[in-house]
Amino acid sequence: MTGATLARAYVSLFVISTAFPITASLMPATAVSRAMGLLDVAVAFALVATGVYIVSAKLPTTPENNRRAIAWYKVTGTVPLVLLVVFFIAGSRVRWEILLTGLAWRAWLLMHSLPATLALARVASLR
Repeated sequence: MTGATLARAYVSLFVISTAFPITASLMPATAVSRAMGLLDVAVAFALVATGVYIVSAKLPTTPENNRRAIAWYKVTGTVPLVLLVVFFIAGSRVRWEILLTGLAWRAWLLMHSLPATLALARVASLR
């Protein structure tokens, strides 16, 4: 698998994985199936494994990668504000214990792995 393909797969896994806690937090408790939970765990495991692999590659980051990562941090930094608005508008319809737990560790993984993922994508595009 090439570096660009790995970076794209990681981003795809991230989007799919993030959809699970969002969906589960908006569904009634009785509607969330065991199969959905198992699939969430399997995708989350693949996401973490891929993230660890990318970060452990220790690719050199450039100032450009750091600038791009900071730009992404600024964009994703608005998520807590959006969640605050959702809390005030539809707070009782969201199962926050699922949503916040799911988003918290994914946010940590994103912040930790973003520079390495950008470096991987850049190195792959230079080849």
